[in-house]
Amino acid sequence: MIELLAGILIVIPFVSLGRKQKYESWIYSLSLVSLPVIYMLFGVFAAGEYVILKELLYGLPFIAIGLICYFYGFKFSAYIVALFWLFHGGYDLYHNHLFINTGVWSWYPVFCAGIDVTLAIYLFLSATKWPRSNIKLSVKNV
Repeated sequence: MIELLAGILIVIPFVSLGRKQKYESWIYSLSLVSLPVIYMLFGVFAAGEYVILKELLYGLPFIAIGLICYFYGFKFSAYIVALFWLFHGGYDLYHNHLFINTGVWSWYPVFCAGIDVTLAIYLFLSATKWPRSNIKLSVKNV
């Protein structure tokens, strides 16, 4: 379970940097976009175009929501981003039941789920403090 603890702990400097540099209005949305890309890169290690395509297809909702919330902040967008971080944690843990990507390291799904769920909890708690729970307005309340 060291990978879970490492995933949880890595959120602390990530959130701290986001808050300090006033990146919160965009960093969580764009990072959500990067999650499927990471799994697609694992597909490159697996040397399978089919795996890369499957990762892209399963990752499209995360890419779409991340980009929509990045470009168009709207009421409750912080909750939507938080929800999709939580969904991705579930995706990490359920990934091998959908299909096998042999490029994914055995420890990575638990590590990534630790990051995803911890960040989702932070976003759910923070969204209550941001104007209209709009992720684009998050820096205005810091």
